[in-house]
Amino acid sequence: MMQKLQRYGGAMFTPVLLFAFSGIVLAITIMLNNPQIVGGIAEEGTTWNSILSILENGAWTVFNQMELLFVIGIALGLAKIANASAVMEAVVVYLTFNYFLSGILEYFGSTFGVDFSQNVGSTSGMKLIAGIKTLDTGIIGAIVISSLTVWLHNKYFEKKLPEWLGIFQGSAYVVILGYFMMIPIAVVVAWVWPIVQSGIGSLQGFLASSGTMGVWFYHLFERALIPTGLHHFIYTPFMFGPAVVEDGIVKYWMGNLGSFAQSTESLKAMFPAGGFGLYGNSKMFAAPGIALAIYFTAKKEIFSQCNRIAELGSTEGSELEIDEHASYIVDLACAIAYDTQERMLLIVENNGAIQNFDPTAMVEVPCIVGANGPEPLVQGTIPRFQKGLMEQQVAVEKLVV
Repeated sequence: MMQKLQRYGGAMFTPVLLFAFSGIVLAITIMLNNPQIVGGIAEEGTTWNSILSILENGAWTVFNQMELLFVIGIALGLAKIANASAVMEAVVVYLTFNYFLSGILEYFGSTFGVDFSQNVGSTSGMKLIAGIKTLDTGIIGAIVISSLTVWLHNKYFEKKLPEWLGIFQGSAYVVILGYFMMIPIAVVVAWVWPIVQSGIGSLQGFLASSGTMGVWFYHLFERALIPTGLHHFIYTPFMFGPAVVEDGIVKYWMGNLGSFAQSTESLKAMFPAGGFGLYGNSKMFAAPGIALAIYFTAKKEIFSQCNRIAELGSTEGSELEIDEHASYIVDLACAIAYDTQERMLLIVENNGAIQNFDPTAMVEVPCIVGANGPEPLVQGTIPRFQKGLMEQQVAVEKLVV
């Protein structure tokens, strides 16, 4: 079960990888389009302003289409077969869901307490998704619908239909099933989600007014869940969803960066929710925390044994024994320190030692070790069969590392 949840968290992280580049471009374009930084060249109406605005608009792509990116990322990460087909199915089913939801609210909005005539954005709870005016279910809706579509895909994509229905096999069959599944789901969402939106609004007010303690609890849970891979469920609604500010902290920060830069008011006063985006700063406590954990959990007699060995220069009479690896490391250190030019078998960068092999690969070859470190001895070429095995191993190592 835990592996499935971790894989789910990994799939959620897929679209997040796209945010780094867009965020950098947004920061640069907003900065260079600020008259207080670059002067009158960035005033509205200038060619400079127009070009930078175009570049900024392009960088907003991943943030403005975040729901679709999560639909694609979930399908790509969780589909067991035919991932590309799963992505197409997920997008079609998600858009179908939003069309259903939009129609329900347009004709029966009053039944569900929703005023469909309101403009999208702000506090209306409405949003344009791929040109569809619908309820703003954010990335939560995208994740749920995409997950359901992937479930249908994994279960029915390879199902064989009668020959006369063969045209409806594969992706067509999954989309057909998704079409009918989305009808009751759209009705349930139209009924439940306005209540959820009200709850999110209350949560936003609570966290915004809870000060340091609220931020502390948020960071605690986000960090504590990292080993399980479930921390995405904590930070995603805050960073990219509406948990504390509309559209998430990342988009809000980028969108208001210019006004923040031009104001002399405290950033804490202008953007208190930004504290939830500082969870990376907690990593500074990792190293001392690990050191303290090692110190307090280690057997205290080990320290006295180490001091005794250091004083005597020998492990004789000590409970600590020197193994083969320890002796080898000491010999290596002595060869470098005293320039003994000793011949040793070491793992080093190939750099021509094996002439028909990747020069950047790490290989285990004989070396002469002196004051300049290990110098690998040229081994010539290796047979094609062994070379193929080694290249495969190197490829695997590069993918893993």
